[in-house]
Amino acid sequence: MKKIISSMRCRRRPVATTLVALAAVAVLGFFGVIDAEAGVVLIGAVAKDTVSIVIPTYNAERTVVEALESCLGQSYRDCEVIVVDDGSSDRTWERVSRLPGVKAIRKSNGGVASARNAGMREARGEFIAWMDADDVMHPERIALEVAVLREHPHAVLASTDFSAFRDGEPDFDPSHIAAYYRAVQVARSVDSLYDQQAAPVEFDGAPRRVLLGHAYERLVHGNFVHPPTILLRRSAWDRAGAFDETLRYGSEYDHLLRLARHGDFAYIDAPLLRYRRGPSQLSHNASHGRMPLDTVAVLDKLKRDDPPLARRHARVFRERYARAYVESSEANIPSGRARAAALLARSLPFGPSPREAARVAAKIVLPAPMVAVLKKAFMRGARTAIG
Repeated sequence: MKKIISSMRCRRRPVATTLVALAAVAVLGFFGVIDAEAGVVLIGAVAKDTVSIVIPTYNAERTVVEALESCLGQSYRDCEVIVVDDGSSDRTWERVSRLPGVKAIRKSNGGVASARNAGMREARGEFIAWMDADDVMHPERIALEVAVLREHPHAVLASTDFSAFRDGEPDFDPSHIAAYYRAVQVARSVDSLYDQQAAPVEFDGAPRRVLLGHAYERLVHGNFVHPPTILLRRSAWDRAGAFDETLRYGSEYDHLLRLARHGDFAYIDAPLLRYRRGPSQLSHNASHGRMPLDTVAVLDKLKRDDPPLARRHARVFRERYARAYVESSEANIPSGRARAAALLARSLPFGPSPREAARVAAKIVLPAPMVAVLKKAFMRGARTAIG
């Protein structure tokens, strides 16, 4: 409001004209077109051109400040940074709540989906950036992604490649997407997961490819879009709906499938995020055995929502069900062999790999020391054969 009033005072005008202008500002503010405090033009309740960076965090006192500072250091200046502390028991809240330029929200623990939804309820931006509390953004990430979405209005989101690093060390992999995602490995390249190549963007003084494509059916084979690199349109979020909070570990994959029904995905072939490898990651938690079961739940939802898709890709669904149950079975062996055996049995109707099923069955039945001995013997035999 102060900006608008001061601009009015720069030129002499009749009092009546000024009063009319002030009344117009009040009316537009009432209907959500102008944010009177921030002086921002809104579309509905959305701030045009603004990017809302939403970061869920839980017990991340060691890494969250670096992540937030990388968000605050973006070359694209029209950003709001929202961090949601999902019931941390360490000093996370103490650190994020004191950081200037950050909107910090505290809630009871409900999981990543719940925290992201809480952040989205506070977000005002025309664009939404996803980010994790242990990763680091490149300063040009948001600017390049906004430029790509502006250039391609039919794309609902943009994502990027990412590098990988460990604490206190330089990046050990400058392009980590193929190593991280099985779907990329099966496809043999990111290129084959998109339909066309668009005009490149410049990064680090060199042109970088931009790929575009309809990702919906390709996502059936598995995710290949790294969530902490995503920038999406708020309008696409509104159409796809909120994160499914019943999926503690599969909510992002489920949401990407829903987003993909509403438009193309864009991909920038440049590492605009540094991905931190470490024991705090969700994928390294003791909950690892639950993650494949969330994949099963996502596939079940997909079959219910789109039966023709499930029929077209029946073989892929069977393979993914089988692999998920086998992986969950193996992960559950240390905590309970009976449950591991039950999960392995659930894979059988879907035709799992005989070799993988036999390997996991041996680990369930045989004592752990015997499994370790057999594994060593197998490795020695393999090395001898190679030599």
